[in-house]
Amino acid sequence: MWTQRNKNTLKKGKSRRKTKRTSKLRLRLADWVILLTNVPAERLSPQEALVVMRCRWQIELLWKLWKQYGKVDAWRSGKPARIETEIYAKLLGLLLHHWMTILGCWQDPQRSLRKAQQVSQWGACALGFALVEKCHSLG
Repeated sequence: MWTQRNKNTLKKGKSRRKTKRTSKLRLRLADWVILLTNVPAERLSPQEALVVMRCRWQIELLWKLWKQYGKVDAWRSGKPARIETEIYAKLLGLLLHHWMTILGCWQDPQRSLRKAQQVSQWGACALGFALVEKCHSLG
């Protein structure tokens, strides 16, 4: 949807940030995608390279999201083993969180994914506290 809006904006000749009209040359260049790769052409067709590029971009966006909201690139300890454990724990939690968000509200076009994530985070905290209490009552 974002790409379609972007294309519509370009077709109208207006850029998103400026009120100036987009030049015809820039509109023609917007149709181009240039990929450089060291993979031989017999192993990867241009169409396959575009698919790989789009998948790679989605992975980059996911990592950006995880680093921004999951604090994967920050840790509390200076010990390598603890840092590694914390990163794995965060990645596992983020993966479960992302999976639950997608399953829970991906189909609903009226749902804000960010708000759904906030509700999910609140629920995870409540679950964590409940598990701690249960462990203390058993021990």
